[in-house]
Amino acid sequence: VPLAILPAASSELSASMQATIPAGGTPTGPALLGAHSYAQTLTDPERAVAVVLATDGEPTECHPQEAAEVAQIAADAYGAPSATPTFVIGVGSSLMNLHAVAAAGGTGQAYMVDVDANAAGQFRKALTAIRRVAVACEYEIPEVKDATILYDKVNVTFRIGQEPPSAVGYVKNSSLCHKGGWHYDDELLPTAITLCPSTCDSLKELDEVEVEIVYGCETVIQNN
Repeated sequence: VPLAILPAASSELSASMQATIPAGGTPTGPALLGAHSYAQTLTDPERAVAVVLATDGEPTECHPQEAAEVAQIAADAYGAPSATPTFVIGVGSSLMNLHAVAAAGGTGQAYMVDVDANAAGQFRKALTAIRRVAVACEYEIPEVKDATILYDKVNVTFRIGQEPPSAVGYVKNSSLCHKGGWHYDDELLPTAITLCPSTCDSLKELDEVEVEIVYGCETVIQNN
């Protein structure tokens, strides 16, 4: 199923999962490599891309099967120019060293889910936590054909679910971030927009948050 925005894509995703019958094999290495290969084709500069590996067992077929080799796939993706992280969810106790894969993929350690009556809830909780952590703090400014970006007419907004968007105020540089906001990486020749640490941390705590870069209206200045 192609990557798409939830919840609109949920029916297609659900239908695909219902039509797939697990055969018992666990080709972890090729699955992770394929996911990262697909991630490399996603080039929207306003969205952060991450790969989530969910597994309930150690690799049993195809190569690579060694934990260190699977971890290297995650390390290569995180070390690439796109710096795509790998989050890991492990279900059950018969697992390889998933923490090593998560660490190599830049996400610290795996989220572990017990096989019990609360497994589904634990799995949803892990996905929610990953979604919060994966909120980007920096956004590349895209090139615009046949137009010039006016850097005093750029805004950063965020939307929670279906609520109206709220603006994040602009500050001149990172030294003025004590009340939050956003700033350019370079005041004279901007190439990226960076959220202040407190603002990014606050957004990571929200469910169903969407951050947008908006061009054309006068920049909202953070009141310090």
